[in-house]
Amino acid sequence: MNEKEGIPFRSYTLIGYALYDTYEPVRHTLAGKKREKVGSEKIKVKITVLIENTKQDDRLACEHGLSLLIEFEGKKYLLDSGSTTAFLENADQLGESLGDVEWAFLSHGHWDHSGGFAEYLRRYPDKILYMGQGAAGDFASDANETEMHDISIPADLKTDFTKQIRVLAGKTELASGIWALPHTTPGLEKTGARAHLYRLVNGEAVPDDFSHEFSLVFEEARGLIILNSCSHAGVANIVKEVKEAFPGRRILAYAGGLHMMGRKNGQECSAYSEEELKKVCDDLVADGLEKLLAGHCTGRVAYGILKKYLGDKLEPLYTGQKIVL
Repeated sequence: MNEKEGIPFRSYTLIGYALYDTYEPVRHTLAGKKREKVGSEKIKVKITVLIENTKQDDRLACEHGLSLLIEFEGKKYLLDSGSTTAFLENADQLGESLGDVEWAFLSHGHWDHSGGFAEYLRRYPDKILYMGQGAAGDFASDANETEMHDISIPADLKTDFTKQIRVLAGKTELASGIWALPHTTPGLEKTGARAHLYRLVNGEAVPDDFSHEFSLVFEEARGLIILNSCSHAGVANIVKEVKEAFPGRRILAYAGGLHMMGRKNGQECSAYSEEELKKVCDDLVADGLEKLLAGHCTGRVAYGILKKYLGDKLEPLYTGQKIVL
């Protein structure tokens, strides 16, 4: 998570929470669907990185943000939209039709994952956007040597698309074999305080507990694939959350940002010590994670340390990348 430029800390009114009742809530596993057999050995999960901080193709735009197009059992799903509408232009360049997407999902309530969704929903008025309860709230940060400033999702996304937004309040099966999973790790407000990330309650900034952040879990015959765009709760904690929610299942892969990028004296650094990152790697290996695809807010310095301990288990994300898992 990085920050918007030039947006001051303001007087907050909790507009997103006030609007909660205008969205259609989704509080449990979706009913009324005939459950098909989840995953066959032939089915692969395909991920196209529509936007990320880096790129290898000069035709494409890149920005601080993340947007992933996922194909699972012949259907497409969209996770996040990056900071702007650039993901839409990249999709065109890559030959990906976003009109074919079944639904979109916002991983958490920050601007660098939601900036393009208003245009997406205008362009495709039949599409639904899922988000966690509280994601339309007000959030702020003074991380990375910045002044306190707004990092919330765009105002028009909160106000103009209530008929297309569905709010999740817990573990939910969004489609056969695709689950939205909130955090269950206790004490995450301490992580929020360390990261200088806040939510606004009655106009006061309190450390974020990341209750608005969800993972997407794809359940197929070979095992589980976890997507979490910023992993504010910690990648090792999130893997444990998924293992508790799906006992005995193999963890094939994890993809997303790891929120390990820091800044000191104007230079990028790791927000965590090498000792802390080694423990993260040890925990991931102990929990059986087979592949970690990391980008966005992970940061180059932290990525280098992780690579030292994870080796071939770790690969980078970049704009335009096509991944088959």
